[in-house]
Amino acid sequence: MSNTTRSSASIGVFSTLGTLVVGFALMLAPGCSNEDPCQDYVDYICDCGDPSCESQRNTYEDADSKLQDQCENDLQDLKDADKDAGEECASFGDTGA
Repeated sequence: MSNTTRSSASIGVFSTLGTLVVGFALMLAPGCSNEDPCQDYVDYICDCGDPSCESQRNTYEDADSKLQDQCENDLQDLKDADKDAGEECASFGDTGA
């Protein structure tokens, strides 16, 4: 019967390895996401008719993760400012329905 039971040391090793694998997978998950805050930011600017559309598109093309974080913050700030000013970009997020 002792051949079929695992010792507490081997259980601890498997538990630790499992935790490391899950942690590693979670670290990689954001990099595998289809989310692109810079693309969302540029889409918002362009869909709302901002004259800097093309220069913004060039600036944020292939943005690294640090710039993606900045785009996410900038987009939220822009949406908040539009909301506070009583403006809304009707075409952004419009599903056509």
